[in-house]
Order: sequence, then structure tokens, then C-alpha cells
Amino acid sequence: MAERVPLLTAEEWKRAPFGQWIAHSGTLDASRQLACWLVQGGRLWLDSSGPASGKSHLIHQLTAESPSLALLQPATIAGVTATARVARCLELLAGKSHWVFDLDAGACDAITGEALFHLLEQARQCKAHVLVSWHCEDAQLSPPELASRLRTFDKVWLKPPASDEELRAVLLSVAHNWRWDVPEGVLSTMLTHTERTLAHQLAVLRQLEVASRPERVRATQRWVKDKLGTS
Repeated sequence: MAERVPLLTAEEWKRAPFGQWIAHSGTLDASRQLACWLVQGGRLWLDSSGPASGKSHLIHQLTAESPSLALLQPATIAGVTATARVARCLELLAGKSHWVFDLDAGACDAITGEALFHLLEQARQCKAHVLVSWHCEDAQLSPPELASRLRTFDKVWLKPPASDEELRAVLLSVAHNWRWDVPEGVLSTMLTHTERTLAHQLAVLRQLEVASRPERVRATQRWVKDKLGTS
């Protein structure tokens, strides 16, 4: 039997190159609301039902197309204190009317949380329009003042595919982006034998694609079942 494919660890997941945003019915409403925000302004919190939704790629596209936008990832800004990090962020935000903050899914560290709160305060004083892209469970929101402020934002949801057909279309598009010719039967096997969520299916698809390289085999349903340990 072929060696079973393990799922991605938490660290591997953060580095997984799911670098594209796939349009489907679950994303249309969010894209419309972001388009309105670009014109009308306001304060939006872009969330999703899981980490693999395409939030980061979508807002990178928006930033590339909109000169008024400034995109920051507060956790990556240099600064050993929240005050230093805020000062650096404000330098990068100077002259921009729309501020976008992209955070990794889950709870953020204390310095990032404090810095983000003060940046939101600065945005209010500067009358800047703000978009926070962050998937975080309510219990993980901290510090409390940041949680309180975010709950006043208009919530925008980037939803997962609504059907197996849409999920299959997303997976085919992702595989095409990786230049991997994955047969339709392979996707059917994945959907039958593994959890039918976007995050899980993307993780499985990536692991299968990686496993196919050294073996130089064309993926078949039997090969996939062996890799998944379901044969």
C-alpha cells in the first residue's frame, strides 16, 4: 500500500500556497460589500468560517487595483512595543484614505492586539476608512478594548462554497493554478472519503499534489484511496 498522506500541521497550513481567490456564490456578497466600501467608506470586519477562504488574496487584489488603499499586516511590522509598531504603521499609512489590516487566523499576540486597537483609534481620529480581515473566535478576541471596538464594525462574511459542485469547481481551479492535471474522479473520491469543507479539501488536495511529484504518477481513484488510507 502507498504511504498514507498526512494532513498539514498548523505551521504548514500558514505557509501553504493557496494563493488565489476563487469566485463562487459564497464570495459574491462579500465582494459587493467591499466594492461599496471602496466608494462609500466605513468600517468593515471581513471574516470567514475557516482559515482557507481567500480573504488575504482578495484584499491584496483590492490593494493592487486601488491607489487609495494601504494594506498592513500588523504582526509583521517591526517594533518591540505596541507604541513603536503603531508609529511605524502610521508612517506607512500616511496619505491613504482606506486602511486595510490583514491578520492571521486565531488569537493575535498581546503587542499586535494593542497596536491594532491604537491604530483603529487613529483611524477614527483621521476619518480613515478601515477594513480588518481576520478570522478569530469571539473568545479569542483580545485585548477587551479591541474586541469591543471590532464588534462595532459592520461584519462581512466570506462564505465557503455552498454545494459540492462549487467546491469541486474551486478545487479544479486551484489544481489548475498549480499546473496539476487532476482527473474528475480524484475529486469525487476526495469528497466521498474526506471531510467536505473547503479548508480540509484544500489541505488534502495540496498533499496529494505534493505526493504525486516524486512518484511521477497520474493520480487515479485507487492511488488517492491508498494515499488517504481508505482503500
